Amino acid sequence: CRRDVDMGFTGKAVIHPSHIEIVRQAFRPDEAEIEKDRRVIAAFERQTGEKAGVFNLDGAMIDDPVIKRARNTLKKAGL
Repeated sequence: CRRDVDMGFTGKAVIHPSHIEIVRQAFRPDEAEIEKDRRVIAAFERQTGEKAGVFNLDGAMIDDPVIKRARNTLKKAGL
């Protein structure tokens, strides 16, 4: 599962119900990822008043694909 997450997959098929929770845990975002993506969304919301398409957060370029990924991460986390 970890390899699949690292490769960008968002889920995995299982053949036995006992595997479900293992897969859920592997694909669930961790707290560090959730906090980082909360900061990305908060910074984006501050920037939207300026109509910024791309902006800097902690030395990293934040653009639409990063924002979409952050929203998906928070959605997966149930936030």
